Amino acid sequence: MQRFGISDSNLPPASTVYFREPTVWERYSWQIALVTAVILLQGGLISGLLREHRRRRLAEVQSRQRMAELARVMRFSTAGELTASIAHEINQPLALF
Repeated sequence: MQRFGISDSNLPPASTVYFREPTVWERYSWQIALVTAVILLQGGLISGLLREHRRRRLAEVQSRQRMAELARVMRFSTAGELTASIAHEINQPLALF
């Protein structure tokens, strides 16, 4: 039928086709479904890994910002303590021996 270009819809209703070639889906349906499932699973895993990578980069940037802020606060704190110590020493009356 393929050689002569006759489609199944042109056959009479009660006709029987012998030695019909199965379609690709009929022949390899479970293999096609398995490959499709594997590809979808890999796509899902890749998208999940990319999302986690973005979250990790954001967390690292935030961590660096917080560490810089902490270092700045520590510098100000140390400067404040040093200033208070110097002011205390200056305000102390001189002890007479």
